[in-house]
Amino acid sequence: MEFFGANSMTLQELQDRVLQLSLSERWRLVESLLNSIRKEMQVPSLLESEQSYFMNLDPWTQSLVGVVQLNIEDEIDIYTNYLEEKYR
Repeated sequence: MEFFGANSMTLQELQDRVLQLSLSERWRLVESLLNSIRKEMQVPSLLESEQSYFMNLDPWTQSLVGVVQLNIEDEIDIYTNYLEEKYR
């Protein structure tokens, strides 16, 4: 796979070059890529209060925010069904 035409680097070449970056540079790249992916997937942005909370998390942990989407109504139904079965 090639990017941006015939004179551009392949995916493997890009990966090799990225791995030569420092750890902090790679984290900035990861954050940039995640932000780009979130925009494309139209993941809603966090409220300001949530943002300040998550900024104190490790960057790796921050990257996991929003990976799992819970539907609270489904969770309530599942728990209600569990309790009904338990106390029948």
